[in-house]
Amino acid sequence: MRNPLAPISAAAQLLKNVKIDEGRVRQASEIIARQAEHMSNLVNDLLDVARLTRGEVTFDKHPVEIQSLVSDAVEQVSPLIKMRRHQFVLQQPAESLVVLGDRKRLVQVIANLLNNAAKYTPKGGNILVRIEAHPDQVGLVVQDDGIGIEPDVLPGIFELFTQAKRSADRLQGGLGIGLSLVRSIVRFHGGSVTVRGRATSTGTKFTVSLPRHIELPVLAPTGGGEPVPPLAKILQIMIADDDRDAALMLSMLLDAAGHETFVEHNGFHALERARAEAPDICILTIDLPDMDGNEIARQMRSIEAMAQPVLIAITGSSQDRDRKTSFEAGFDHYLVKPLDLKKLIALLAELGEASNSP
Repeated sequence: MRNPLAPISAAAQLLKNVKIDEGRVRQASEIIARQAEHMSNLVNDLLDVARLTRGEVTFDKHPVEIQSLVSDAVEQVSPLIKMRRHQFVLQQPAESLVVLGDRKRLVQVIANLLNNAAKYTPKGGNILVRIEAHPDQVGLVVQDDGIGIEPDVLPGIFELFTQAKRSADRLQGGLGIGLSLVRSIVRFHGGSVTVRGRATSTGTKFTVSLPRHIELPVLAPTGGGEPVPPLAKILQIMIADDDRDAALMLSMLLDAAGHETFVEHNGFHALERARAEAPDICILTIDLPDMDGNEIARQMRSIEAMAQPVLIAITGSSQDRDRKTSFEAGFDHYLVKPLDLKKLIALLAELGEASNSP
């Protein structure tokens, strides 16, 4: 996990201490964003493993078409496949195959397997994905002709922190927990996953089996590709966050989106400022040091003479009990860090449009 910190730190020092042209600034910013995303993915994997191990993950199951899950996963991994010039083949039946599952988690399973195939297959190699129809099961095969899995590693490949030997040109590595996540998620869906390593240096074949959903499905939305709603109203937004860098960047981004923002860094000042300014929206970090976001929300909702803003919680916790506590305190929305800024801007657009309605 220290690996992404090196380029982030170097880029930050460059921006801080060296006078550079706009092109270099953009390049350094892209490096920071790319490495921060990589580190965020590592942290999310660790959190997922911890929650799955403790049984704290709730799966939002709907009928979903397996072909659309594969399409979403391929879209995620395609930049890596293209960069390494792999020959990618998708084989799928004409009939629609539906499973009952959590779209996000099942896409995560397929994307993890595809990522493994791409990372462990030399440039110009072959990756095959095949969807198979069975009477009561849907099969998904991900096969490559990469470096394979050594026989001594194969029996424990789905255990935590197990990794096959890396190739010399392998890109950013993970923590050895991706396949453990795959097995856990598939099992929670009533399915199974197996692996066959034909021999070292001759590739690997993963097979996922999931119960087939036979009823006529109401397909879950595919997600992604939706345009951000246009700005319906300029909103006045208060941001309360003791992380000054995070608060500043969020303020700058929302200002750039057309809204008006102001920032406070502690709970007492945020409460007084909200009473004085009467913002449309308050975005509050839960873990403020002097008065947490939940207490601010309670006090705001208890002051009858105060204009009541829409309250949005931002926090690092996605546990159901924490969500419940925040909603009971008076929050209208609950967002988990790192923030999905497109989702936040879309939410603000919806709130602005709603406030314009008679």
